[in-house]
Amino acid sequence: MKSVDEGKSIAERIARDLMASWSSEGFEPLGNKANAVMQSLLTPERQKETYQAISALFGTYESLTFVEAWGPVKGLPSVVYRFKARFSNSDERPEIRIVIDQGGKLSGFWIKPWHIKV
Repeated sequence: MKSVDEGKSIAERIARDLMASWSSEGFEPLGNKANAVMQSLLTPERQKETYQAISALFGTYESLTFVEAWGPVKGLPSVVYRFKARFSNSDERPEIRIVIDQGGKLSGFWIKPWHIKV
């Protein structure tokens, strides 16, 4: 990956694509946008389970907004990208956290309550 900004673009595209796909019941293998570990962990079945749990809490995914990037950190070449998400049935704006490795691949993904300090 050439820059944090390039990674931001990759992270945002992945987050938007996954959430839009999930909200229309599309649960596909991650393919080459993710590293091998993420491909094995975030299977279509796991994606469906994750979205069902998230939508039960917050409603249907609507949008996300970039907030910040962290890294790369000494010894860890990956960069963490934090987004605030908007869902239909909640005023709460949970975090979608995407980790992009030095090869520009998805290597981490979380949806969690927003905390200023993490």
